[in-house]
Amino acid sequence: MLIGLIFTLCIVIGMFAGLLMFWKVPSLQPISGQKKPYSMLSVIIPARNEAKRIGPLLESLKKQKGQAFEVIVVDDASTDETARLVHSYGYTVIKNEKLEDGWVGKSAACWLGANKAKGKHLLFLDADTQFNSDFLYQLAKKYEQKKETGIVSVQPYHTVERPYEHLSALFNIIVMVGMNVFTAFGNKLEAAGSFGPCILCNKKEYMEVGGHAAIKDAVMDDIELGEAFMQAGYRVRCYSGKGLLTFRMYQRVSRSC
Repeated sequence: MLIGLIFTLCIVIGMFAGLLMFWKVPSLQPISGQKKPYSMLSVIIPARNEAKRIGPLLESLKKQKGQAFEVIVVDDASTDETARLVHSYGYTVIKNEKLEDGWVGKSAACWLGANKAKGKHLLFLDADTQFNSDFLYQLAKKYEQKKETGIVSVQPYHTVERPYEHLSALFNIIVMVGMNVFTAFGNKLEAAGSFGPCILCNKKEYMEVGGHAAIKDAVMDDIELGEAFMQAGYRVRCYSGKGLLTFRMYQRVSRSC
């Protein structure tokens, strides 16, 4: 009897704690009205052996409306057909075949792409994301509303189509909760970092804080980059991508490229 009561109490406490930490999930609200030209975005996509996953993202980019942008895919020493597939869409591919000592994860690819970028603003995207035809415009307008400073970061809405994919959804929720931005305390808590799959910032501030070169040895580069911006006095704003930006984790892909 006592054990059952304790177990029930733990569940109630856990649900209450979860409610406090996941109180409200702000998403990018669609901006209506006439589209106006906006500063060009440099879309930087680090990609290592992504030939079977990057297709939907490339298709999404081809369908974008109302926003000027360039695409830079950094082929991070791939051994598959990633570069060939990207070239078939007419996008720029930069090779990152020789990694310097001390670089971890995708930071070297992001840094290389940022230095080649021509746009005023940098948008880092993971290769397994995809979005609707209005996404880049909506994201750019949100950044404009935030005075074009700091980071606007979006966690893709996790779509699942097969039973085994529901297991990976749990990790996505944990990541979102861990950012401290969706709590009942509103803006009183500082963000713990930024969401890696989608990070928008301006190039001037990125270079000022040292960009990915300053966090080259970080395993959680998205969190560390966000912290670098906050330490320099810039805001990090996090949103859910529901309705605009999605991704799938660990899906099986049978199509060959």
